[in-house]
Amino acid sequence: MDFSLREVHYFVTCVQTGSFTAAAARLYVSQAAVSRTIASLERTAGRPLLRRVPTGCVPTQAGAELLGAAQSLLAEARDFSNLLHGEARTLRLGYAWAALGRRTIALQRRWAEDHAGVQLELIRNNTPTAGLAEGLCEVAVLRRLRPEDGFASTVVGIEQRLAAFASDDATWARRRSLRMAEIGARTVAVDTRGGTTDRSLFDARHAPEHWVETMDVDSWLDLISTGRAVGTTAESTAHHHQRHGIRYLPISDGPPIEVSLAWRRGRAPAGLQELIDLVRDLYGYTPGVRD
Repeated sequence: MDFSLREVHYFVTCVQTGSFTAAAARLYVSQAAVSRTIASLERTAGRPLLRRVPTGCVPTQAGAELLGAAQSLLAEARDFSNLLHGEARTLRLGYAWAALGRRTIALQRRWAEDHAGVQLELIRNNTPTAGLAEGLCEVAVLRRLRPEDGFASTVVGIEQRLAAFASDDATWARRRSLRMAEIGARTVAVDTRGGTTDRSLFDARHAPEHWVETMDVDSWLDLISTGRAVGTTAESTAHHHQRHGIRYLPISDGPPIEVSLAWRRGRAPAGLQELIDLVRDLYGYTPGVRD
């Protein structure tokens, strides 16, 4: 190879931290060392991979195209190192919002009991593919599948759709469930990257007039807790993100949410089928059978 893993590592770290200075601090080297290493990788590539901006650096188009492969390469190098030294492999499971909700702890405990040779690491990544496209994980929990080339997926469970609103909301204080039309009459908060809510959920007559976009689940929760908006979400969010000031209720006519596991097509990681079987067991889900 005409590049080194160190060069790839420095490149990915620069993108993740957003600056040469922050990357140097994380890598415990000088900024000059980072600059020299990136320059060497760019000479090999024959084009710039990072562009300096007032706030630090951002990947160029070429850099963005290489980022996912670079992160996957580093993950595979870590696995190779673990195997070389007789250490357990790591299966990184990405999620954007809520992993498996109340089933998450059971997943971690049962996996640790039955799969000593492969460690399961859960990583939260608020991207459309929960870090899969970026190479941050080998498998991802997805509740909103998009047509992504290179990814395979399978449904592992079904979750109920819930409404989220401020707990001091007087109008809904005594309710035990809500309907989609009632949600549509309010301002609705959505996370367009990792959330499960969009206009297609609503009947045309009851589609919300006002939408507020948020960046991730934390900003979504902040907005809802103040009463500025309401939201719809999967049941796992209620278990994973219990917060003072927010109440969750079932939506009686809310479309159910499919929970899927996704991975790169042709690159199924070790332990994938065991993970699929375990998650399906936790959900009580059988392919082709719906409640």
